[in-house]
Amino acid sequence: DDSESFKDWLYKLPDFKTKPKRKFKCLFYNAVLHPHRLIMLGDMKRRHLDDSILYSAINRGFDSREKLLLRIKNSDLVCSDDTLKYIEKLIDNEVPKMLGNEFDGDQEVMNYLINPNHYNSTWFSLVGETTYQDNSCTRLTEKTFKASMMHPFIMAGTQGSLQMFKNFGFKTFPNLFDESYDLIRNNSKRLKFIMNQVHLVLRMDERKFMKKMKESYEIVRFNQKHWMNLHDTLEKYLLGVFYEMVQ
Repeated sequence: DDSESFKDWLYKLPDFKTKPKRKFKCLFYNAVLHPHRLIMLGDMKRRHLDDSILYSAINRGFDSREKLLLRIKNSDLVCSDDTLKYIEKLIDNEVPKMLGNEFDGDQEVMNYLINPNHYNSTWFSLVGETTYQDNSCTRLTEKTFKASMMHPFIMAGTQGSLQMFKNFGFKTFPNLFDESYDLIRNNSKRLKFIMNQVHLVLRMDERKFMKKMKESYEIVRFNQKHWMNLHDTLEKYLLGVFYEMVQ
């Protein structure tokens, strides 16, 4: 039935014996253009990495150019003049940039469902979480959860977001990225560190890159299996939080 065919492609991982090829290396979704996402997009352009990244820049809030740029200015994030120029060009020439969506009833501006074509055209995800600057509020959304089902990933979230993901029993990708970024409290330094990691991976020689992917997809396989048994882990996690609150 439809649910079984959905699982077939959802859980199907690349067969590295066939030496698979994909058009892009990285997938980077951006619906709402928060300051941290715009800075990453601008930095991506500044570093000339966009030829290796399948990215969207939808502007779901239909915010004006002036409002988007003002939010960057009013944030605590450092944005160089050079990066800002690339952001301005992106807003003027590409926004709204969509990737296409085959699912009836699921508009790309909402992007709730996993799109297999996007994931099967790329090797790993750069996740721009919803909350980035507020380190008093660590939370995960569907952006991280969807990526974890399909890809190795690096996450631009609040400090400690990656650790929260691991607290649910999932594994991450220290074989691919230096995950000490999750410990960096300064938001600008953390963002720069993350983009440096993406740059390093994208510019690996092909043999090393594919070796890292083969290792990383075994971790993805573990996470897929863990998703199927998450109710037990979630119950234990919530009970632990409850006991900490009442002690």
